[in-house]
Amino acid sequence: MNRVKSKLKANVVKGKPQGKVDLFIEADVSEVHCVIELDKPESLYELEKKLEEKLQASLRQVVRKAQKTFGSHIFGFGNAIHRANPKAWKKLSKNWKKEFVTMPVAISVQVKVRRTGTQSNSFINDIQKKKKKEQ
Repeated sequence: MNRVKSKLKANVVKGKPQGKVDLFIEADVSEVHCVIELDKPESLYELEKKLEEKLQASLRQVVRKAQKTFGSHIFGFGNAIHRANPKAWKKLSKNWKKEFVTMPVAISVQVKVRRTGTQSNSFINDIQKKKKKEQ
């Protein structure tokens, strides 16, 4: 990963807090130890989507653990609500720990692979092609 940008937002809808995390990552593929054709745009797109899914699941798990297991508001959603809506924060702050534990958090992850270190196919592809020819 070369560059990571994150945005954390929070607001209050109908008296209930809601959180949102946007994550943008630029990455390079420097080495491949599996069968993937890096010279095809579809392969890179698929790689980006899989990475997005994995990161989104990991982030969701971390947020859930902070909320449910530890009850710890380590992300700064309270500060975000305070900045966005001070009046609402004044009401929520009295029971913030309870509100945070049940607060829905939307997570959005976008990954862009910018460069690939290997411009040709993996050597594993070559080995598999040779085996098929020999059979």
